[in-house]
Formats: sequence, structure tokens, C-alpha cells
Amino acid sequence: MALNRLFKTTAFRLSAIYLFVIILASIAVGTYTGWKTNALLTQQLVAVITAEVKGLAEQYRQGGSTRLAETIAARSRKPGNSLYFFGTQSGRKIAGSLNRIPTELRQANRGAQFSYVWQQDQTREKRNAVGIPFRVDGGLLLIVGRDIEDQLNFIYTARKMFFIGLALLAAFGLGTGLWVSRNLLNRINQISETSKSIMAGDLSERVPINGSNDELDQLSQNLNNMLAKIETLMRGMREVTDNIAHDLKTPINRIRIKAEEALIDPEGEKAQIEALQEFTSS
Repeated sequence: MALNRLFKTTAFRLSAIYLFVIILASIAVGTYTGWKTNALLTQQLVAVITAEVKGLAEQYRQGGSTRLAETIAARSRKPGNSLYFFGTQSGRKIAGSLNRIPTELRQANRGAQFSYVWQQDQTREKRNAVGIPFRVDGGLLLIVGRDIEDQLNFIYTARKMFFIGLALLAAFGLGTGLWVSRNLLNRINQISETSKSIMAGDLSERVPINGSNDELDQLSQNLNNMLAKIETLMRGMREVTDNIAHDLKTPINRIRIKAEEALIDPEGEKAQIEALQEFTSS
């Protein structure tokens, strides 16, 4: 029940609205940053592959397919992220670190992402890469690729951390909203309880002030000043009423005595009429 009251407070609703706006802004910034990062990594990847293709094209011009095969074989023996396939378009390998034409690149004219099996010693691992196919004279096919597993892991980790950060932000924002709402509700409850005591007739009650000098403190101080003035006016009115009652006490007693004397006078109605005439003329 108390938690339901907290959710209905203005402070919590404002906190929830601010949190929603911040999360939307964070998602927009994170999406844009992720898109730009991916675009930058892709541009760098394409630039590296393009530079490598230019070097291989120069080797082909100098020594034909034999020189190209020797260069690819030499580069394939070096550890790194570069991947090569040089062979016939039917799939017979001449040189390269890839044993076959990736299925994803068989019909591709530009390039595509593909998976391959990376093997070192007794370790075999399926990894992802990006490759671009090139047609070579004589019915040959050259594929130049780069391993992107590390980049994908980086993007996955960054995305995971981003969503974890959003979840922590949401939890922290909701917790802060509940804390603010609870403090505000406690202070409002204090004002409400003081108001009930005042309505019950205790004008000496005052709204508590915590010394923060915030809006509620200023409101409480104004209410206390108003209550002090009301109490002063009520005290003055009580004094005036007491004075009036004291001043009227003697004349009323005189009237009562005269009335009693007229009622017991032996002359009866005549004495009562004379007493009334005395009262109206005095």
C-alpha cells in the first residue's frame, strides 16, 4: 500500500519521466556511436583488403599466376588476420590459407561475411571473416579476406556493456525516484498530521522544518507564520469576548433581580408592566 502511494507521487512520476528521457537519449547516442564505430571498422577493413589486393595485382603483372601463387603461399604461412584462397572457380586450391571457397562467396560479386575453421596445432575453432572475390585470367579465382572475430567480439562486448549500463541506470533512477518520493511523502505526511491537529482545535501546533530551506521548508514557514497570526487573532478575540461578558454581567444581574421582584410583587400584572416600562426606558 505504501509502495503504491510512492508510485502515485508527483516526485516519482517526474523522476520516471526524466529517467525515460535519459534512457531514450542514451539509446540514441549508443546506437549512433555503435553505427559510426561499425562503419569506421568496416572502412578500415575495406582499406586494408584493397591495399592488399593492389599488392597482389602487382605481383600478378610481374610474374603471372605462378608469381601470384608463390606470393599467396608465402603470406599464408605468416600468422595474422589475412586469409587467402587462390585456385580454380570450381574450387580446386592452388595456394592460400583457406582450403575451399566459402559458400557465402560463391555467388558474391563484391564481398560478404563468411565463416571458416581456424586451426592451429590441435585447436580447431569456427571464426568469422569478410572476404572479397576477384576473377583472374585463365578461369582462376582469388579471394582476399580478413578475420573479424575479434572485432565482432569487441562489438558484442560493447553492446553487452551498453545494455548492462542501461539496466543499471534504470535501476539507479528508479531507486532514486523512490527515495525522493519517500522523503517527500514523509514531509507531506508531517504537514498533513499537523493540519489535522490544528483542525481539531490545537492552534499551538506548528509544521516541522528540517532546515534545508527548500520549497517545502518555505511553505512550512509560511504556514507557521499564518498559524501564529491566526492564534494571535483568536487570543485577542477571546479576550474581547471575556471583556464583553464581564461588562454585561452587572446589567444582566440587575435585570434578573428586577424581573424576579416583579414576578413576586403582590400587585401582579401591574407591577410586571411597570418593570417592563422601566427596562425599555432605561
